[in-house]
Amino acid sequence: MGACRGDPDQPDAGNERQPEGYTARGGAANTVDFFSCVMKKRGRPAHKPSDIDRRAVEALAGMAVSQAEIATVLAITLPTLRKHYRAELDRGAALVEAELVRNLIRLAGGSDGVALRAIMFSLQCRFGWSPFAPRPNGPAAA
Repeated sequence: MGACRGDPDQPDAGNERQPEGYTARGGAANTVDFFSCVMKKRGRPAHKPSDIDRRAVEALAGMAVSQAEIATVLAITLPTLRKHYRAELDRGAALVEAELVRNLIRLAGGSDGVALRAIMFSLQCRFGWSPFAPRPNGPAAA
């Protein structure tokens, strides 16, 4: 491609010389050359995750901080956070879940009402148990 008018990187040719592909009547070659001159890189620069950012995302996700808040801390959008930090978000969520299950098992090991509620909760969430399940049909049910 030829030089664009007003392009600081290229010497200004003035009216003496037209850019390559330029035709007096216009046409496709002229249009392509025009847009290559006008359309420069636009928008924000691409996000480049650093090791510090990756560790911060994993730590924040491990403390059950929402993804929206993590994105705000890093000054990026939610789609960018999910695109570049998927593994860290998943590891952080797994850490939170593991800690919750550990505490639930600890509570369920007791002998009071809290233990009973913890056992019922884990049965409902993990195994689909319901205290409202229908009674079995048969002669023993009557």
